[in-house]
Amino acid sequence: MLTITFAFVVATALFFLFERTRWMGVVGVFVLLVINPLFFTGLFLLAGVAFYFIFIRSNKHEPTKPLPRRD
Repeated sequence: MLTITFAFVVATALFFLFERTRWMGVVGVFVLLVINPLFFTGLFLLAGVAFYFIFIRSNKHEPTKPLPRRD
């Protein structure tokens, strides 16, 4: 069951890459939620945390300017 679920997750992710197949990705997300809700919820939370650390948190912590030299 785990290999089928993993293959379905990969197929659903590939459907979201192209504009013409995004509707199939939405259907795939619904099917994943119906078939295995715990696995998909965990995967969704993991993707959300990764998105937060990669895009949102990295923008807040910009490097500071070095202090001018005092000679």
